[in-house]
Amino acid sequence: MKTVVLAGGLGTRLAEETSVRPKPMIEIGGRPILWHIMKIYDHFGLRDFLIAGGYKIEVIKEYLHHFSFYNNDWSLHLPISIARCGNIYGAGDLQWSRIVPGTIRSLLRGERPIIRSDGQFVRDYVYVDDAAEACLELAAAADRDGVRGEAFNFGPAEPLTVLRVVDEIRRLVAREDLEPVVLNEASGEIFYLDSTKARERLGWSPRHGLEEGLRRTIAWYRDLLGESTPS
Repeated sequence: MKTVVLAGGLGTRLAEETSVRPKPMIEIGGRPILWHIMKIYDHFGLRDFLIAGGYKIEVIKEYLHHFSFYNNDWSLHLPISIARCGNIYGAGDLQWSRIVPGTIRSLLRGERPIIRSDGQFVRDYVYVDDAAEACLELAAAADRDGVRGEAFNFGPAEPLTVLRVVDEIRRLVAREDLEPVVLNEASGEIFYLDSTKARERLGWSPRHGLEEGLRRTIAWYRDLLGESTPS
């Protein structure tokens, strides 16, 4: 049985540590958090892992590449494959500081959405169902040549600015009268992915475009918040 470990978080509350390494690689008792998670599953006989990474994925890749060197008292059943997804959005995300849930909540409340950057940062936006299917497809193919031990990017090949995404949400919520407040305070990276290898070796491509994904996402938040756009 494959075990999927979600290891793509930025870890903003641990900024002193995560400026140089991803949150899963922060050490506790001399071992990375990722090691502790994998060790727990190993205890129950689950040793076939798929690591879904993101931020500073190269640090995780280096650690896993030399896993036996760092952990000569513990060996895993390989292969380990790595998935790197774009900016995932969809139902269930309650981190209101993130652009999609934060913007939806503000608009449903009749408030102007907040953009902490200048709105020009470019990213890939991946609907959560597509990200989940990507991980499952990679896990199912992890033993194949050309997949075993490889890292794969999963994105829609349609990088968008933050302003473009906010404008689309405003249109779908029918609150284009609420202009975003652009604070221009946050800095960030231009982050989008080349998913050619995933398409060619796994046959993966996203099934949901931005509009469909956002419509589904907005519907979920309407139910959650019990709020609707005034007519």
